[in-house]
Amino acid sequence: MPTLLAPRYWGAHLLALGAVSVTVLLGLWQLESWQAVREDSAADLTREQPEPLAAVIGPDDPFPGEDVGQPVVVAGTWLPESTVYVSGRESDGRDGYWVVTPLAIGEPDGPALPIVRGWTADVETAPAPPTGTAELVAWLQPTEGTNVADEDRTDDILPQVRTADLIQHVDQDLYGAYAIVADEVAPGDWPTGAAATNDGTAGLEPAELDQLPTTAAFSGLRNFLYALEWFMFGGFVVFLWWRWARDTVALERRVAEEVAAGAAADGSSVAAGGAVAGTTTLLAPAEVRRSLARRRGSVGGVNRPLLAYRVMAYIVGVLLIVLCLIGVPLGNFDGSSMWGIFPSTPELVSPGSGWQEFGEAISGYLGVAHGWLYMIFLGSAFFLARREGWEPTFTIVTLLCGTIPVLSFWAEHRAVQRVRADEAADLAEAQAAGAQP
Repeated sequence: MPTLLAPRYWGAHLLALGAVSVTVLLGLWQLESWQAVREDSAADLTREQPEPLAAVIGPDDPFPGEDVGQPVVVAGTWLPESTVYVSGRESDGRDGYWVVTPLAIGEPDGPALPIVRGWTADVETAPAPPTGTAELVAWLQPTEGTNVADEDRTDDILPQVRTADLIQHVDQDLYGAYAIVADEVAPGDWPTGAAATNDGTAGLEPAELDQLPTTAAFSGLRNFLYALEWFMFGGFVVFLWWRWARDTVALERRVAEEVAAGAAADGSSVAAGGAVAGTTTLLAPAEVRRSLARRRGSVGGVNRPLLAYRVMAYIVGVLLIVLCLIGVPLGNFDGSSMWGIFPSTPELVSPGSGWQEFGEAISGYLGVAHGWLYMIFLGSAFFLARREGWEPTFTIVTLLCGTIPVLSFWAEHRAVQRVRADEAADLAEAQAAGAQP
């Protein structure tokens, strides 16, 4: 398509490339936001009200999969001689060990629950294991079950928290789980109301939660749908560019044929600048191009491309006003930061209020719907512009104004006025041609 390499088309190519790049970047950003929302949702589950261990799992029960990360209150007696160290654990990017000491639940000889008391960079500098009784809050975790075996069973260093390895160091029954001492739960939040008598974390850094709870299937769905929309936008831009390129090549070919045919019929040649010498006045190439581009799909006096554009312009314009002037303010204007861009917002609603939930619902559901409908609007506007032979500047302004509340209606009025004026000019031209003898 050598015609498309002409300098006058470079702007269209760069615009398409820029639009695709932006949509891909925004799609990746929304995917990252989706992952962040799911991680935050999982982290929120770990801050739920702690429950007694017996209410979640018994000593002979399989691990309840829905309770991964559930804070539990455990009370019992430390088994310091059974302390082990789990290698390959990180804290702030540093490699080190988990310090694990079993806690006999209830009676001193009762079933034991391995407790990850904290993290240390070096086994030799780890504090001595605690003794006596303890009551603490910890995050419940399923034991690890990979095939990484403990190559040296003579030491107290293990490759993972696995029951088959732990049982070699404990003379009592073990729970089918382990727990990590929670460092984010205040004692006042404990259901027993008691303070820890010995949490065993002195001299250790907090261990990072290893396994997060499973989040709800639809957690962060809005961000995922927005990501999908942006990727679809990118594909839509590529489609529009391809249609434009195909139509442009065909149009340029027909322009050349029309000009050549007119020159041959007149018995003369096209002079510089498109003027043709001779007795018959021919259209310049630019005028032929515009005349050929404007092929309206009118049936019974109805301009269907214009009607489709106007319908979508009104739908998108109304939804945009509701979304931007109602949904966004109600959902976000609570005095806090917004979107990680604005450090603060006006205090229009109270956090967690019914009005804010209403605004978030509008932003979520209506925002997604508007994105899909806007693609239909772009398509209708694009095809109308191609049929009417609009120049790129007029087309781009019409498309972009569809993203601005209220201004979209001005763009629609502006486009309709131009189409009506062109139709009137075509009608007058046809009538004048018909009146000639």
